[in-house]
Amino acid sequence: MKTIDIDAVGKVMVEDRGEHHMGASTIVVSLPFELDGQREFFTTNGKAVYADATRSLFIHDACMVLHIRLDDFSVTNWMPEQGLLIESITPRDDGLLVKIYEARSPRNGRDLCVGLQEFLAGYGKVRNARFPSAYP
Repeated sequence: MKTIDIDAVGKVMVEDRGEHHMGASTIVVSLPFELDGQREFFTTNGKAVYADATRSLFIHDACMVLHIRLDDFSVTNWMPEQGLLIESITPRDDGLLVKIYEARSPRNGRDLCVGLQEFLAGYGKVRNARFPSAYP
């Protein structure tokens, strides 16, 4: 289990609950606060990253990024273009550096700079705290 300790907010826990398909694991991100009644978010192979510069928590899987502003607990989301998947994210002062790759050709990866202004309000395709990739 990975723990992210955030001042004045608490500990965010990232737990691998085991493989459900070949190389695909259920990941649960547990928050020390509620967002619209939810404390846990479910993904497949997801990750959580804290950005101190923007006081933001990012939760992502291969399909999308959820951005939680810890100053006001507002939620925004970002998804890559169709046919592209997210490998990893790295916070920057003005947004994220996102490593993406083509779904049909994983070797063709590239970096993409995504500004926070490009995120859309709300949870996007996250439904009932489940990311699009989450295994039923």
